[in-house]
Amino acid sequence: HPAVAYDAQIIMGPDELLVSYFVEKDGSWAFVLSVDSLRAVRIPCGRRELRRLATQAREEMLSGSGPGIKRLGQLFLSPFETDLTGKTMLYVVPDDHLFYVPWSALPLGEEPLVMKAALTLVPSVRALVSAAENPSFSRVGLLGSGPPQTGARGFPPPGSVPGERRILSGTLDEPGFAERAPGYGVFHLAHPFLPENGSPYRSAIVLTPDPSRGLLRVEDFLGLRFSASLIALPQGALTPPEQGAGDEV
Repeated sequence: HPAVAYDAQIIMGPDELLVSYFVEKDGSWAFVLSVDSLRAVRIPCGRRELRRLATQAREEMLSGSGPGIKRLGQLFLSPFETDLTGKTMLYVVPDDHLFYVPWSALPLGEEPLVMKAALTLVPSVRALVSAAENPSFSRVGLLGSGPPQTGARGFPPPGSVPGERRILSGTLDEPGFAERAPGYGVFHLAHPFLPENGSPYRSAIVLTPDPSRGLLRVEDFLGLRFSASLIALPQGALTPPEQGAGDEV
């Protein structure tokens, strides 16, 4: 929406770039926003192909690279390489199976994205604007965490970003989340969801590959004390996976 884009431009800095994706059956769109420009880019990758590439890329994370990761970078990052020149922060608003893409590992030129700019995944442009405009949001910040980085390259996590919003990619386990949760007003957990059909309360968000510390189970989440006003969870955490793709708020 133009009004939302304008609001985002007001709070963004000159060294920040926002890319919001919209996935369709036969292709995708990327809306690229900076403080002084907005453009739309058509991406020749539809929902079925994206799902295949995202699944392949997650499997390739064990080795740190592969054709799936490379192809996702070519499709969903390379068109904006010039836009990222001089930028130190990239906000990504995923859609569909882009929520499950290991963004930090995607190549941009000769290096992974995480070596070029800090990365923050946000559930929507409106959530980013609200985090800056709402005093309660800006005071406690946004805690975002992406898929576990298990690649051999050991990609470093992005650091703090303006407005006390923070992204912890692959460094946040269940005890760490329980410790940090009370200090934030917005959660975005873009991790795989592990259902336990026989005992739903044992279903879990997979924060890290370590089964002893990396699983944030529903029963653990419900037992936490926090003041979050907005929580975005992985698709499947609230409804069966076959009902759709993407995160749920």
